[in-house]
Amino acid sequence: MTERGPSEKYEVAAMAPVRSRKFAALSLLLAVVLAGTVIAAAWALSPSISLYLVVSGAVLSFAGLFAVFGWMAGLIRLGGQNQTSAFFDGLTDAIGDACVVADAKARAVYGNAPYLKLAAEAGVNRLVGFDLLYAGQTAFVEPIYQLAQAALEGRCESREIRLGAGASAPGASPTSPRWLKMSVAPITEHSRRGYVLWRLQDISVDRAKQEQAFGRLQFIITYLDRAPAGFFSTLPNAKVDYLNATLAEWLGFDVAESQSGELQLKDVLGEVGAKQVAAIEPVASG
Repeated sequence: MTERGPSEKYEVAAMAPVRSRKFAALSLLLAVVLAGTVIAAAWALSPSISLYLVVSGAVLSFAGLFAVFGWMAGLIRLGGQNQTSAFFDGLTDAIGDACVVADAKARAVYGNAPYLKLAAEAGVNRLVGFDLLYAGQTAFVEPIYQLAQAALEGRCESREIRLGAGASAPGASPTSPRWLKMSVAPITEHSRRGYVLWRLQDISVDRAKQEQAFGRLQFIITYLDRAPAGFFSTLPNAKVDYLNATLAEWLGFDVAESQSGELQLKDVLGEVGAKQVAAIEPVASG
């Protein structure tokens, strides 16, 4: 898990991305200029005002104007917004995967450190949702659309996407295939605001084990199919559900037709043989 550092946390004030440092300088400059203007006007209109009152007015004017411009620039956040960001921090830290939170209008309003790292590696230097992060990636078009529909309906949903080795999509590997699981879930604690959590998991290890097991199974089936002995299996109704290629060849059956489920036990063993096999009573643990 990637640990979150102070520079990696992404907070949103008034549902907009955090402004750069130039806004801090601009806010400070505007506060100084306007505070100075207010003080100069007060001094010119009322020369009798004491220096103490002028200085006090200057400090209060500067603080008030800086607070206004700082809030407009996103440098100062309201208490409720800090609580929401703290909630998102705790939630996504507990999950550990790349997560982004979207509001009721499907706009990304928060991204945790793993998500921002993934976006940065893809050359995206601003907060966007998965729909924009994977824009132009064919494998993600339908899954993201289906998940977006589920999010609008307040449902939890997930989709799995396989990325081939060397794919250009964020999260892909240049040397091996990757399996990604994308999911959406409403954040019930903030349901009145319609927040939705989008999550991206790398499940490549699990899927690689499954593919390896499947490949081994395919090898066993292929070996069994071409083994120098005939194999078949039947259902309780005496229908043949498997016939290996060796036995099919011996009996003159087409392999594809033998897998259709229409073949009967008597077709393989004959009438007498089928009756003999059917008469056998199974023995528990025998």
